Amino acid sequence: MTAASLPALLLQHGPLLVLGVTAAARIGLPLPAAALMMATGALAASGHLSGPCLLMLVALSVLAQLLGDGAWFWAGRRHGDRVLRLLCRRQSQDGECRQRGARTMRRWGAASLLAAKFVPGVSAVAPPMAGAMGMSLRRFVVAESIAALVWTLVFMALGAVFGKEVERLMLWLSGLDGTTIGSAIAALAVAGALAWGWSRRRRAMPHNAMAQ
Repeated sequence: MTAASLPALLLQHGPLLVLGVTAAARIGLPLPAAALMMATGALAASGHLSGPCLLMLVALSVLAQLLGDGAWFWAGRRHGDRVLRLLCRRQSQDGECRQRGARTMRRWGAASLLAAKFVPGVSAVAPPMAGAMGMSLRRFVVAESIAALVWTLVFMALGAVFGKEVERLMLWLSGLDGTTIGSAIAALAVAGALAWGWSRRRRAMPHNAMAQ
């Protein structure tokens, strides 16, 4: 599954693809969930997805993240440090990984689930860390739902703005480290919002001129 093949797959199997790929990616499988959302945004911007279909895909993305991250939250609550050691060993930074995750969770609480979405590595540790540190299920579900919605909309917006450059953009992001990726996505989101606002303003100018 490559970035180039995602638009065709989305048009054929949209709901199942979004639900399955996103949930599996949150569990830990190396699947292109972010690229899938960018492809969804590109298709929506080009008119290939209707409004109701787009809303359904957004809802399924949020649900998939709740399922995947919820499984890790439950594992962290039930097995605590054993789960965190397992995840951190996969990143070859056992002690540092757990300490950094605990500091972030103590400092930012539920808000850390949103920030973690955009930092690979930290993203995998945040849900079980929340469970291990005793966050309530209700608080986790609310915070995770908001974080999942923001993550979905950011990547869809990037896909809508950059369109045909989605594959090249994902290749560029894959070569960056986790912290830089978070900063790059934030910068791209701001740039995309500015470009979208400028294009809307430019399209409105002829109408304003005619009205005068």
